[in-house]
Amino acid sequence: RLLHALLLALPGSPVLYYGDEIGMGDNIWLNDRDGVRTPMQWDASASAGFSDGHPGNYPYPLVDSHLYGPHAVNVAQQQGDPLSLLMWLHHLLIVRREHPAFGLGDFTDLGGPHGVFSFTRAYEDQTLICFNNLTATRQVAVVDLGHLAGSQPEPIWGDVQPGPIGPEPYRVTLSPHGFAWLL
Repeated sequence: RLLHALLLALPGSPVLYYGDEIGMGDNIWLNDRDGVRTPMQWDASASAGFSDGHPGNYPYPLVDSHLYGPHAVNVAQQQGDPLSLLMWLHHLLIVRREHPAFGLGDFTDLGGPHGVFSFTRAYEDQTLICFNNLTATRQVAVVDLGHLAGSQPEPIWGDVQPGPIGPEPYRVTLSPHGFAWLL
């Protein structure tokens, strides 16, 4: 989820490859890029809902893994689970679309402590502040937001309760591999 958040917040056109939205695994034993060309896992059936044909006739085999195979990871299962990666990513894309600064904004690296990647995206009258904890431990991001002093950020995604920005360094506590988007 952190990597999806980074992909959607950083400059450039985000690209989600086939299956990324459900956390579908790749078959690393296939040649070259064929490992990412396996049939989409639509459901938990023997054919993964990909075709009425026999899976042995598919150009590439289904992912055969107890962690990433169609019985464990598929669209039908995740569409019915509001906490699934598919539904989470669906909502994150809606939030991104509502804030033009993600797609059009200038990027400014804010620095911060080791393991925390913090930056702003600014477009017209909208400034987004993005905090990303790249570590497996709780981190406190401390950044200089003096140029935004006097404003009160609103959380648009993440589990932080931001305080007002003043002239002193700004602090946000992030959970392990957590991120926050503030407006």
